Amino acid sequence: MDQALSSKTSESGQTFSATLARPVTLQGNTAIPKGSRVTGTVITAKKKGKIKGEGELALALTSITIGGKHYAIHTGTLDCTVKG
Repeated sequence: MDQALSSKTSESGQTFSATLARPVTLQGNTAIPKGSRVTGTVITAKKKGKIKGEGELALALTSITIGGKHYAIHTGTLDCTVKG
């Protein structure tokens, strides 16, 4: 991640960018090289309650740049919930 994201400070609809730390491989071949840039959107950001409640952060990727070419992508959401 190029910027910090958290359920406390992020907002739904916020965009973020990141760099792949490891290559994505398919059947032993590199499909997406390490260092490729990705962008995404915060789908859900709910703050954890002070006494009770759960904090939730859900993200989805929307684009990737490989070898200077920009591609739109659609991914499932990565969802993390922390109990209070």
